[in-house]
Amino acid sequence: MITKATHSNFIYDNAYIPEHIYTYVQGISDVDVFFFMPYVCYFKEGLLIFIGYPLKDISNLSSLKAILDKAISKTRCDKVRIILPSWPINGLSDYKLISRDEYFRLDLTSFTIKSKIRNMINRASRDITVERTRTISSEHSYLIERFLDEKKIDGDTKWIMEHIVSYVVKSNTAWILNGRDAKGRLIVFDVVDVFSRDYIFYMFNIRSIDKYIPGASDLLFYELIKMGIENKKRYINLGLGINKGVSFFKEKWGGQPFIPYYLLEKEIKTKINVFSIIDKFI
Repeated sequence: MITKATHSNFIYDNAYIPEHIYTYVQGISDVDVFFFMPYVCYFKEGLLIFIGYPLKDISNLSSLKAILDKAISKTRCDKVRIILPSWPINGLSDYKLISRDEYFRLDLTSFTIKSKIRNMINRASRDITVERTRTISSEHSYLIERFLDEKKIDGDTKWIMEHIVSYVVKSNTAWILNGRDAKGRLIVFDVVDVFSRDYIFYMFNIRSIDKYIPGASDLLFYELIKMGIENKKRYINLGLGINKGVSFFKEKWGGQPFIPYYLLEKEIKTKINVFSIIDKFI
């Protein structure tokens, strides 16, 4: 497990995808965290989640297979999930590809805001007040519940979103950006994380299903940009593309795909079903 401060500092200095934020993954899933230089991985109840994005040299995957085998041996896992920046990779042909996507990134060192977006921000700011906070409450839980009830979201993503509150409560680096209307009601909120030296992470955007205010999400995103600049971050990691609508929002702000995402799985061993064996003799 990550116990040495030097490991934590190394991860902080080099993290560039959300899965490197071990406080986030722990908060969502209550997993054990391991650091096999230069990779982070997580383990819980027989499942090893290996983050195949090296913290130092993103282009060097030459040692990945050996380190993955070491992690499998160390954890004695039954199943492996691995995310990778490229595919295929030698030695991993027996893994099944589950999904693919791309991470988006916005460069804050060269950011300029488009006039159309600025107009949307100005419009939304007449109806929305923005606040930064470390506190998450029943207001946020209600918006999450309503959002999940109305949106068609895959099981894994839904499970993650159901545990947003747990993540924020346990994290020392997560922030909430709230958007409230004139009556003080929570209309929209973002979860952002300042875990990394060079990156601020755009983790979640939850909007009210019942009350839509044009430009509300743009207004909060602009606050995220200001927060990133204030904290001397070079980039915003915008997360995965997910779908055309989500990708459009990120591209509209100048975000660009900067690294591929591949999710793979493999069963390490087959568990014996004792009851099925007994049935044969009854």
